[in-house]
Amino acid sequence: MTPTTTAAQASALTAAASLLATAALMDAVGAQRVSVTVADIDIDIQVPARTGTEAARAAVVAAYAHALSTPVQRRAGGPHTWIEAHGTIAGHPVHVWTIADVEPATRQAMA
Repeated sequence: MTPTTTAAQASALTAAASLLATAALMDAVGAQRVSVTVADIDIDIQVPARTGTEAARAAVVAAYAHALSTPVQRRAGGPHTWIEAHGTIAGHPVHVWTIADVEPATRQAMA
């Protein structure tokens, strides 16, 4: 085996472990209609604006935060406010988030 092959296998195993951790978390929460990105060991879970009202999206973030035993935070960043939680599952960093300040007309256009 070459070093490149070994590195590729290690990367694939890391990605697989991240995906398994994500699946376990999503199963525990039972939330649907989220967008998940796995990059190396990092897990990013977005609750898209088109999935509901701010309160409904915040409830989904809160459900993930509860499963991760971490608080929900509101954070201003750029022109928007974000509702987010940062935690870990099986050693994988997890960021769950949604935008807080979407106008209803904008949300309808995204649907």
